[in-house]
Amino acid sequence: MAYEAKVATFGPSGRGVVSGRDLTPDGANETAKLLFDQGDRKTAVALWRLSAECGDAAAAANMLIECCADGRFDEALGWWRQATRKRLKIPPHEPGLRLRSMGPERAGAAEGWWRITAEKLSDDRSCEYLGIALRERGEEEEAGRWLRQGAERGDAACARELAALAILRMERETGPVKRAVAAQEALQWTRRAALGGDQRAQVMLNSLDAGSES
Repeated sequence: MAYEAKVATFGPSGRGVVSGRDLTPDGANETAKLLFDQGDRKTAVALWRLSAECGDAAAAANMLIECCADGRFDEALGWWRQATRKRLKIPPHEPGLRLRSMGPERAGAAEGWWRITAEKLSDDRSCEYLGIALRERGEEEEAGRWLRQGAERGDAACARELAALAILRMERETGPVKRAVAAQEALQWTRRAALGGDQRAQVMLNSLDAGSES
């Protein structure tokens, strides 16, 4: 259905009804939600796009999620910017959490969103969550790169997760030299995280200090 052509039916006040559906921005957004819940994602996304282009912030937020699901992360970032300009408070990392909550089939979309917000917005929470997700998949080297970005900007949570990566390496190493290097790195980042006020890092630091004394 070519919804772009239907826009011509809107009156001066921006109201219009097509096939019994209210296609004002608010009406289109609500109709889209119903269609999405009924399994008609294609039509729902078309309506969300229409409503978002008319300035509806909630529809822009829905477009953000659906663009991520389709791997169109640059477009998703554009919708995020539009939604936040409309004063809809969406922390940069939050859409990734929402995508993860939708099930494992959208875990890749969550990672893609965190990657673009970490890269283009320098968002520390996105660095943290992307690092954790990558570590869970065994991609420790890439996880370390993203976590280091946040940690070097002074983010305590990223420093804590970077320390956790070093602890994993320390526990795997059999050679005394490499094990000592990993232990030193773990201690360094744990201390920085603890100094930054991270309570979990303080617990880790107590454990590492006890281990170094034994």
